Amino acid sequence: MKHKRAIPNRSFRVADQIQRDVAELVRELKDPRVGMITVNSVDVTPDYAHAKVYFSILVGDPQECETVLNEAAGYIRNSLFKRLQIHTVPTLHFVFDRSTERAAELNMLINQANATLAEMTSRDPGLHDLLARSAGYAVFPGIGKAAWGVGGAWGRGVLYEQGQPRGYVQLSQASFGFQGGAQKMAELVVFSSRGALDNLKGGKFELGGELSAVAITTGAAAAARFANGVAVFQLPKAGLMVEASVAGQRLDYSGT
Repeated sequence: MKHKRAIPNRSFRVADQIQRDVAELVRELKDPRVGMITVNSVDVTPDYAHAKVYFSILVGDPQECETVLNEAAGYIRNSLFKRLQIHTVPTLHFVFDRSTERAAELNMLINQANATLAEMTSRDPGLHDLLARSAGYAVFPGIGKAAWGVGGAWGRGVLYEQGQPRGYVQLSQASFGFQGGAQKMAELVVFSSRGALDNLKGGKFELGGELSAVAITTGAAAAARFANGVAVFQLPKAGLMVEASVAGQRLDYSGT
């Protein structure tokens, strides 16, 4: 039994040593396309034949850097032979670690959503009570014209339940009327019932033609018009806005 437990421990030790040595060897590369990188982790196959080396980059192009590192993988592996006291040195496969980048992006999105929500509630304090009574709500800090279509709109937001971030939502709309000169706006979608919120989480969710957004000013919460358990509020970021149709807005939920 002790021998069986020692096998994964040895694998972890080998991976840890490869991580440290590869980090040093990469710094010795003279290729200017290799930017300031950090070796985050190494996964070694049970037979030690292959190792995935996950890295992040501070300065430089991730894809180009990944290509260069894989081109230099043979040289780095040969250098590892001189450092590692094992019979087989794994073939190295460098992979750009997007988890760190994505975590930073999502953290920034949450911060932007929190700031946007604070601005919205400062415009209309009545929103506090409305949100507290809701099953959940999605905050989109910035909805702008989509690059892929004239008149279209796109944005990313955060879904809140009981005042806490619970997931992420992508908004898209094929045709969108930016009213009164507004070119970008924030949006708040409130779900008054658990059923409406579950519909969002269940798949692609589309707002119907019976809904119009309420511009966020004093008294907006009191003027909220719910349809099928959903109400929409908007806050212009530039230009003036009158109430705009949100018909056809598609919301795609992701828990991560």
